[in-house]
Amino acid sequence: MPAKVTSGHKSQKHEVISKTNTNMLVAIGVATFVVVFSIFATKALVSQSFYHNRVILEKDKALKQLKDNEAAVNELKNTFDAFQAEQENILGGNQTGDGALDGSNAKIVLDALPSAYDYPALSSSFEKILKDGGYDIDSIGGIEDVALLESNTPTGQAKPIEVPYSFSITSSLEGTKKLLETLERSIRPMYVDGLKIQIGQGTLQTRVELHTYFTQQKTFQVTNKVVK
Repeated sequence: MPAKVTSGHKSQKHEVISKTNTNMLVAIGVATFVVVFSIFATKALVSQSFYHNRVILEKDKALKQLKDNEAAVNELKNTFDAFQAEQENILGGNQTGDGALDGSNAKIVLDALPSAYDYPALSSSFEKILKDGGYDIDSIGGIEDVALLESNTPTGQAKPIEVPYSFSITSSLEGTKKLLETLERSIRPMYVDGLKIQIGQGTLQTRVELHTYFTQQKTFQVTNKVVK
């Protein structure tokens, strides 16, 4: 009679097969981990490579812009120096004199289109024109515009802003015509929008409504750009 096989007993062959299966599972697990890690590592490396390429491209753009800016600054400096070095200014006067047509070109340009809304200074300019012309001033200027005052903040893009102005004078017919000619020849751009003339005893009372301009300051800023 054959011997009874004890329950739960494993033969040596079964142990070898079991050990082999365990080793295979470990090998498959390790291989799977290596493959998954390699995929993620490759993806990360490719993404990092693209990122570095974008950074290099932006740096090249910034370097080119800096070189262009440097060349523009040098050209502007040379042009400005030549503009200031001329003995006769753009009005035909002396750059170092103090006459009505004298003054440096830089000051003339700034006076023609100032960089800020300055209502008191504008009124002073008109008052000087009228007094130098010998006119009797009946009224001049008005109220400072708060909205225009707020526009004095520097911006990235300079643009001319219109400033309305008005005054009234008493003069002869010839004096009124001369005043309009004076305004037309002014280095600061002035556009007469309306004239209201009342005839008195040998005189004219003229109200002039016009507008002029100032231009906002333009700022240059160095900014940082985040490359993603």
